[in-house]
Amino acid sequence: MLEQLGSSLPIEELHLNKFWNDVFQAYKQFGRKIQVESSDELAAEPIFCNDKIQVGNRSICYKNWIDNKVFCIKNILKENGAFMTFNQFKEKYEINTDYITYIGCVQAIKSYILKTGLTIDNNMSNHMIKTLKVIYSGQKGARLYYEVLIQDANKPKCCEKWETKLNTDINWNTSFKKIQKIREIKLKWFQIRLVQRILATNVVLAHMGVEKDVTCSFCGKERDAIEHIFWRCEHVKRFWEQLQTVVNNACANGLFVNLNESIILFGHDCSFKSDDTFDLIILLAKFFIYKCKVKKNILQFHLFR
Repeated sequence: MLEQLGSSLPIEELHLNKFWNDVFQAYKQFGRKIQVESSDELAAEPIFCNDKIQVGNRSICYKNWIDNKVFCIKNILKENGAFMTFNQFKEKYEINTDYITYIGCVQAIKSYILKTGLTIDNNMSNHMIKTLKVIYSGQKGARLYYEVLIQDANKPKCCEKWETKLNTDINWNTSFKKIQKIREIKLKWFQIRLVQRILATNVVLAHMGVEKDVTCSFCGKERDAIEHIFWRCEHVKRFWEQLQTVVNNACANGLFVNLNESIILFGHDCSFKSDDTFDLIILLAKFFIYKCKVKKNILQFHLFR
């Protein structure tokens, strides 16, 4: 079934258990992100259950076409890459369908082809649709699927909130890729919570009835917001100034580090190119700051160093 249809399968009609329902939902999202890059990949694209080929703003599925082995774009192309006429199509497949249905399908496919920017001048195609070809590529781990799924993804609410708070645009692809590179689980989970804005600040703990004071554990002056804890607090600023001095003095290749809020919070900034070692230092420093905040310790740079 997967080799013949697109990723937008009618999951609700399959009556799957929760596990397989989640699997096919993920497959649907993955398939929507995959883009064909050649004419043979395009010709192999499934016609049915494919959100990229729509009639009346909906994907289509014609059972009588499927029963007669019409699955992909190649099946309705002539040798020169042109579409069959309605009579040629009916004669070849002996399908009981009407002219409007056939032409509507062809027009939907032509609209999709136009969006890809590709041209088809023959009816040759890959033996497998692009989505399954990527999945069956043999690459181990989840990185391949992660990188596909984050392409042009809609921003989560936390990302929109960060951009509103900081009044700037942030490269979220880079931010999430850096999270994926973190090897130690506790540090990765820490950075995920920071980006998702779910770290337990005093404000959050006060709402939960755990804390009474919503002010910063270091300065006691401002609300204990994430951006305040890790950058805007006067005690934290002194900490980062000391770290910046140490790094610049120790850097043998002449790299000059000028820390800012984006580098601290998300690990990157458009004006600065870091490396894995620097990223780890910043991450460990943030983790140290947060531990001091939770334990209500005085923030002292020499202890971190």
